[in-house]
Amino acid sequence: MYSIKDFYCSDRIAIIARGASAAYVCQENDFDDCFLVGQFVNAFKDEQLAKCLLCKNIVQVVNKSSIKTDRPTCERFNILDLQCNFAPDKKGNLSPAKTRVYNRIVSKNRHLKVHLGPRGIKERRVKPPKSWATTGLYAVDLAAFFHPKEIWTFGVDFYESGYFSQERIHVSIESNKKRKKDMIKNLYGIVRRDSDIDFHVYTSSNSLESMNNLYIHKV
Repeated sequence: MYSIKDFYCSDRIAIIARGASAAYVCQENDFDDCFLVGQFVNAFKDEQLAKCLLCKNIVQVVNKSSIKTDRPTCERFNILDLQCNFAPDKKGNLSPAKTRVYNRIVSKNRHLKVHLGPRGIKERRVKPPKSWATTGLYAVDLAAFFHPKEIWTFGVDFYESGYFSQERIHVSIESNKKRKKDMIKNLYGIVRRDSDIDFHVYTSSNSLESMNNLYIHKV
């Protein structure tokens, strides 16, 4: 499905978003596969994070075509795949503009062939949420799609903290706080749906509560 590897073989997948709690990814570095949420060019300048992500299997997850990582960074970290949070319409089609983004590969001339329409690929999978509050929650749902034993999330702080790094495309914390309730609802829905996956969330948010398969690591 991806150029980098088959994530169906993964037991543990990490989600790394841009919230301040992303700094703690180096404390739980026992994973080979991860999805980076949004632009990460400046974040790679952090030596600890860069060291943690070298030799990982990385897919960059974005929500707009203007977000991209430069070629030298992609080559250094072996980032081959770019995943957008566009879903096909009921006929399985994408608009021409979205098709260009959906099939765009960052560093190699290869096409991404992940199709996240109805989840018939796995018979035991149920439908995804009707919408995702943020690209970070989309990435969590994407990881759950591959059904690992564990999903570890860093940097999803529900707009209760600053950013781990300031990128070229800046999203205001204050203007997005209204998304918090929808984000939490999204997360709880995914956790309840996939009750046989253990979800570990490193976050600076005070709004989350633990569940049978949801473990909150407050930082």
